[in-house]
Amino acid sequence: MNVKQPGFTLLEIILSMTLMSMVLSFLIDIYFAMNKKNLSPVIQHKAIMVANLYLDRILMLRFDENSSHNSTYRCDQEDFPRCSEKLGPEEKIRSEFDDVDDYSGLSETPPLSFNNEKLQDYVNYQVSVTVSYAGQNFGLPTRALKKIHVVVQAPHNTFFEITAFKSND
Repeated sequence: MNVKQPGFTLLEIILSMTLMSMVLSFLIDIYFAMNKKNLSPVIQHKAIMVANLYLDRILMLRFDENSSHNSTYRCDQEDFPRCSEKLGPEEKIRSEFDDVDDYSGLSETPPLSFNNEKLQDYVNYQVSVTVSYAGQNFGLPTRALKKIHVVVQAPHNTFFEITAFKSND
């Protein structure tokens, strides 16, 4: 007498395991793809803090090499020197940068603090700065305004950009 017992055949078990592994593999791939794009808020916050640190430092400096430290005279004003034609550092050492465009072309990994010390918690971050004249974008004389663009590259090749302007006032 041939009695059919309840249960699954070996073929059914193998097929269900194969199907479950394919579904699980697909779900894991989706999870990791979403996780890569969804940066942790901590990384975002740290990148923005670094960009603001650089902007604060740069905006505290005088507008141009040919302007006074205390704004008693400004470049491109009558009877005073013209603003620099070429933007970039006149000084060789970062600690001696004394005007906004000295930071143009700067690239640092890891970022440095106000005291020019490496920020140890930011070893995987890179900061790049560009400075350009931008007066013409606002209906002003070209050299009346400088655009400061700071880009922070965070881990996972994610970029954060902040732009500020400094006027010759």
